[in-house]
Amino acid sequence: MSSSNIELRNSIDRSPVLQFTRNRGSKLRFAVRACATTALLVIGLTFAFRALLYAQSLNLTGTYMADDGGVYYVQQSGNTVWWAGMSLDSELPPDAQWHRGLTFTNVFRGTINNDGTVVGDWCDVTRGSDLKNGTLTVKISGSSGSFQFSKITQTGGFGASSWTQTAPLDDTKVNGVTRDIFSRFDAVHKNDDTTLLNPNLKPYRDATVFYARVINSHLEYLSGNPVESEVPHVNYGPEFSPQIPSFRDFGHRDREFHSFVSNNADGDGDFDMRLKVDLNKLEPNFYDVGWENHQSAPDILRLKLNDTTVRQKLNFSSTEGYSGAETIMFGRPPDCTAPCPCSIIFGCTIGCSIDCHSDGGVPLLPSWADLFENSVLINGRPINGLFDRTDPTDPEDCNFNQPCPYLAGETPFDLGVQKIIPNPPPFPPTVILGNYLVAPIGIRLKSLLLSAYGNGQIGADETVGDGVGTYVRITGALILDCGHGLTHDCFDDPSDPSDVSAHSNQEIHPVYSIDVINYPFRPEDSGVSARPNLTGAWGGNDGSTYYVRQIGNTLWFLGLLRDRQPNQQATSYDLIGTPQVAAAALLVGSPVCSSGTRCWMFGTVFKGTVSQNSDGTTTIQGDWAGVPQSTSPGSTGSSVTFSVDAYHKVMTPTTLQGLFPTKLEKLYEPEDTTPPSSTLTIGSPQYPVGSSQPFVTAATSFSVTATDDSSGVENIWYRFFPSGSANPPSYTAVVGSTATFTLSGPDGLYEVDTYATDNAGNDETPVHVQLVYLDNTAPVATIVQPTATQYLHSDTFTISYSVSDGTGSGVKSATPNIDSLTTLHDGTTPVTVANGLTVKLLTELTVGTHTFNVYSVDNINNAGTNSVTFSIVVTAQSIIADVKYFRSIGAITQDEATSLLSKLNSAAKARAKGDCPNAATIYTSFISELQAQSGKKVSAQAAAIMIADAQYLIAHCP
Repeated sequence: MSSSNIELRNSIDRSPVLQFTRNRGSKLRFAVRACATTALLVIGLTFAFRALLYAQSLNLTGTYMADDGGVYYVQQSGNTVWWAGMSLDSELPPDAQWHRGLTFTNVFRGTINNDGTVVGDWCDVTRGSDLKNGTLTVKISGSSGSFQFSKITQTGGFGASSWTQTAPLDDTKVNGVTRDIFSRFDAVHKNDDTTLLNPNLKPYRDATVFYARVINSHLEYLSGNPVESEVPHVNYGPEFSPQIPSFRDFGHRDREFHSFVSNNADGDGDFDMRLKVDLNKLEPNFYDVGWENHQSAPDILRLKLNDTTVRQKLNFSSTEGYSGAETIMFGRPPDCTAPCPCSIIFGCTIGCSIDCHSDGGVPLLPSWADLFENSVLINGRPINGLFDRTDPTDPEDCNFNQPCPYLAGETPFDLGVQKIIPNPPPFPPTVILGNYLVAPIGIRLKSLLLSAYGNGQIGADETVGDGVGTYVRITGALILDCGHGLTHDCFDDPSDPSDVSAHSNQEIHPVYSIDVINYPFRPEDSGVSARPNLTGAWGGNDGSTYYVRQIGNTLWFLGLLRDRQPNQQATSYDLIGTPQVAAAALLVGSPVCSSGTRCWMFGTVFKGTVSQNSDGTTTIQGDWAGVPQSTSPGSTGSSVTFSVDAYHKVMTPTTLQGLFPTKLEKLYEPEDTTPPSSTLTIGSPQYPVGSSQPFVTAATSFSVTATDDSSGVENIWYRFFPSGSANPPSYTAVVGSTATFTLSGPDGLYEVDTYATDNAGNDETPVHVQLVYLDNTAPVATIVQPTATQYLHSDTFTISYSVSDGTGSGVKSATPNIDSLTTLHDGTTPVTVANGLTVKLLTELTVGTHTFNVYSVDNINNAGTNSVTFSIVVTAQSIIADVKYFRSIGAITQDEATSLLSKLNSAAKARAKGDCPNAATIYTSFISELQAQSGKKVSAQAAAIMIADAQYLIAHCP
C-alpha cells in the first residue's frame, strides 16, 4: 500500500467518531445494550464509510496483464471495479494481435472493501470460446500506476491468479509508429505498381458495416456495364476440383504468404462475394464520414449504391444497393530489394525469384495479422489461409476453420452436365444440363455457407435447405478496387456522376469480419421467435457488436465497436462535424477522446437483471461502465434499461441511448447448438408412486438434474402454478446442473415446468411438463355418534362415523379412540373402540367429560384428527336405573336391590322438593350400605360405580 493510502487509513482511525468509540467505551456498550439495532446500523455505516474513503484513495483504472495470458481493461467507478479480460491467442506481442479474446473474454463487476479486497462476480461472454462464470475475490496491492491484484478465492474455474498494471496498448500504432489508415492503404500494392498508376486500393472509409444478401451477379465494367454472373468463390483450393466457368481459382492449389505480393500472377489469396446491400440497415451517418483528402468519397459512394441504372440491371429495389467483398487471406508490404532484378514498370514480381519476397514485417491493414494466418472472423471465430486437407482425394475435405469451395450444385463429369442417361445404340446419350448459378455453390466455412442459394447453413447430410441466399453482416474497409489492369479507371470522378454511378466497383476490401445471419434472425424470419435465452452476438445499428451472456435472470455483456481494434488517426476536417453528432459511435472532442482526431470508443461492460413481462417482452435493468481499451480512458458509466421484443431478437435501450446503439439485433449464437438434457425426479411422499399425475405435498422434494456434453450446463429453470392458469409465473433460475424445490399454494392440480440451459444459451426442448395434485389437507371424519351432548351414566350410544379425503389422495387409515384410548373395559372383557361399537357408559366410562377422536391419514401422510366432546352425568332417576341394570345382570341380589332402591326413591323425593341436606343424608346411607355389601350381595365393580354416582348426586344438588 502506498504511503498516501496508509496515511489516509490512519487518519480514518483518528477520526472523532472512532475516538469517541475508544474513549467512552462503557457508555457506548450501555447504548448498545439499550438499542442494539441503532448500534449495528452505526457500525455498518462506519464500515461502509471507511470502504468508500479507501476506494476514493485509489485509481485502479488502466490496462493489466495477467498470468493467464490475457489483457485486462479495468475501470474503477467509485467503489465499483469493472473489467473486460481478453485472452491473447497468438505468439505475437500483444500490440501486434488484432483480435483479442478469442479463447476467453470475461467481464467482472466487484466492490472495493476497506480491507483492500475486491469482491464480485465474473462471467465469460460469447466473444471467446470458453463459457464459464462464478465469483472472485482479489487483493489490491501496489500504488497508483503500478497496482497489482492477487486472487484470494474464486468459483467457476477462473484462471488468472495475478494481475500487474502496465502501460496501455496503443492500438493506433503500427510497429511503434502512429499511422493512419489511409497511409497504410497507400503502402499496399495489390496488383499494380502505384509509382505509375493511381493507388489500386483507394479508400472511402474504415470500419464500414453492410448488411447484405449474397448474390451471383455483378456489373462488368469492361464491356458496357452488362450484368455478369459470378458465384461466391474461393481464390484457392484443391487443384483437382472441377472448374467453374470464369473461376479458375476454384482449381488452384493453396497459397501461403510468399505468393501474395505485388502483381502476383496467381492473383489474390482470398475469397470473393457479390452483395445486395440492405440500404435500410446502414449505420448512422453512413454517407457523411469520409477519409483524409477524399472529401468527395461520400458523394461517390452515394451514387454507386443508389443509382437507378444499377438497380435495374441487377434487379434491385430502392432499398438495395450493390457492392462486393474480398476477404484477403494474406497481406504484407512487398519486399523486392536487391539483388532481385525487378521490373520497375510492371511490378516487382516479374523476373524475380520467389525467394526474393520476404515476410515484409508487421501487417499493414487491420485484416492482415499473424504470419500464415489472418484475423478475419467468421461468426466470431478466426479463419486462416492454409488449405488443410486430411483426405487429399476429397475436394471438400477442409479443416474446420477453412474457407473452401462448396460444389454441391456442380458435377465432376463435364461442365454444366447434371446427368447423363445412356440410350440404346446408335442413339447418343441424353445429357441433362445443370446450372451452377441456381445451385448452392459457394464458400463453405465449417457448417456455414456463403452462397446465392440455400439457407446459409450446411446440414448434417451435407445439403442446404431452400432459401434465397446467405444473409450476412460484413465489416471492413470500404474502398475502390482499381487493381485489375494497367488501364483500369477507378470511376470516381465526381464531375461525371453518370460515369461514377455506371460502375459499382466499390468493395469491402479487406473484410475484417463476416457474420453469417441464419434462421431465425434473417429478414425473412421477422415473424419467428428466437429462443428466450439472450446469449449470443448482437449487432448494434452503429456497427458495434455486443457479446451477450444470460445466466438465469442475470445478463452480462461486452460491447465492442465493430468487433475489432480502433480506428486509426486521421485529420479532423473529414471527421464528424460537431462533438454532438456521433457517427458509428465515434466521438470527437468528447471526454473519452483526448484530441480532435478519431479515437476508439471504449468497450462497454454491463451487468443487469432480466425480467419477463406479461406481453412476452423482456426488461433488462442494470449498470455499465466503459473500460479503457487502447489509449481511451473509458467511462465510469451509469445505469441503463433495455427492452427486448417478444421475439427475443431486438434489444432497445430505453435510457441513455446516446451512449448505446439505438437498436441491437441478434446476429448468431455460439456454435454449440445441442441443448442439455435434464431429468425431473419427484421425491416422497407421492401417491401412487410413478404415476403420471401423482399426489404430492408441500414436503415433497422435486429435483432436476441436467447434463450437457458440449458447453456444459449453465442453469436449471423451474416454475409451478395451478393448471390452466391464464398467466403462469416467470421461471425461477438456479445456477448449476442441479436444482431442488418444493411446491406451495392451495390444494389442486398443478403444472410443474422445468428445463435446463447450457452455457451456449441453448434451452432444453421440449420443456418438461409434469402435472401433480398438491394435497396438503388431511382427511375429514364426520362423526354421527357420539354427539356433543350430555349422556346419563345409564345410557348407551353406538359409535358411528365416516371418513373422506375429498379430492385428495384417498384415506389410507382411520383410527377412533375415546380419551386417547383405543380399548375400553366393561369389567370383564376389553372392547376395541371401532365404528359400530355400542358403548355402555355405565360400565365402560366414568362420570365427567370425554372426547371421542378419529385420527385419519391419507395416502401421502397428511394426518388429522376430528373430535366430539361429550359429558356423562347422573340424575336421581339414572342411579335408580343403575341398580336395576346391575340386578338384571346378577351383580346385585334381589333382596339387596330392593333395599337399595328404597333408599334411592326416598332420596329422589327429597331432591325433588329441594331438600338437598336430607337427600344427601339418604345418599350417604346408600353409599354405606354398598360399602358393607361390596363383594357380598353387590359385586365390587357395581358397588364402585354406584358409589361414584351417589357421590356425584351429593355434590350436584339441587
